[in-house]
Amino acid sequence: MRSATAFAHFIAGRYAEALSWAESALLERPDHISALRVFAASCGMLGLSERGTKAIAHLRELDPRLRLSNLRDITPLGLEHFAGLSEGLRKAGLPE
Repeated sequence: MRSATAFAHFIAGRYAEALSWAESALLERPDHISALRVFAASCGMLGLSERGTKAIAHLRELDPRLRLSNLRDITPLGLEHFAGLSEGLRKAGLPE
């Protein structure tokens, strides 16, 4: 639920709240990929580059094939929500 709440805040453009909820979800499950994605994307949108870079590194440890180019294949979102998530992850350092 915390991860879903984080994502809801993210798509609403409330990146600080999304970050807080994602952090809470990660305290409970540090390897929760969805929460890590929202955490990293929120960091990217907030300009928290060091934290975002660390989150991207953790994400890529869990899923080494993860890239912006295949994000759409593994993240079933509508285009309006996907664009924001991919932009945040790009800003956090997810490679093309």
